[in-house]
Amino acid sequence: MNDSIVYTKTARGLTALTREDRALSRDQLRALAAVDGRISVAGLFAHYPGVPRELMTRLLAELEQLGLIRPLPAGGEGGAAAAATASDGADALPLAPAQELDPEEGVRAWAEARRGARLLQEQGFFTHGKAGVPAQRSPAGLRVLVVEDDIGIARLLQQLLARQGFEVTHADSIPAALAALETPPAPDLVLLDVVLPGAPLRDGFHLLNRIRHHPGLARLPVIMVTSQSSDEQVHRGLREGADGYIFKPFQWPALYACVQSVLGLDA
Repeated sequence: MNDSIVYTKTARGLTALTREDRALSRDQLRALAAVDGRISVAGLFAHYPGVPRELMTRLLAELEQLGLIRPLPAGGEGGAAAAATASDGADALPLAPAQELDPEEGVRAWAEARRGARLLQEQGFFTHGKAGVPAQRSPAGLRVLVVEDDIGIARLLQQLLARQGFEVTHADSIPAALAALETPPAPDLVLLDVVLPGAPLRDGFHLLNRIRHHPGLARLPVIMVTSQSSDEQVHRGLREGADGYIFKPFQWPALYACVQSVLGLDA
């Protein structure tokens, strides 16, 4: 195991720790409590000298396999941010560190994620409150940035949204999306695919993180477009600040209902 890895608890891990999950051994619970999103594996070895290195390594591997912890981007909190900024020069959209929720917040977030995953399956979309109401209550003239690498899906989204009066632009990769976000005027809404190509960021969640920690874009409404509706996926999006989810393959009524809800548009 790489000693520089920094692990953070997942929502499931926070819940397991809070409820002292009986399916976990005392050693597993102890290791889970030690993971805090800041200390590297090497730091864990140093802080718990009474725990053999081989045992701690095995416990961390077990917790990761159970979905109770996950590694942060390479370099941990500050290292990840510095590496991302240095590699692409996008200082205006820095990658912010992930912060662990306290146990009570974690349980609430996990419950909301489970509700969202269920709604994604049942109605094809899920929204988490309103991101903000635009100046007008109709789509006419509102700008939408579609971040999608599948050209067929991107064109379909462009056509459907344009028919309602939206002004639609398209980015097919993370670098193209970064460039679009840094070029005025800013969009009024971003439809963001989860799985996207393009270093330095790995996926749509990393791009969402940058948006949420940019002073000029932090309140920009973002709807994730995903083909996965697991609790963990939804929780990650909510934790990073997604305002809604659309489930692929989407139906137009579900897509537009999601957009209306997030933007506060008239039905």
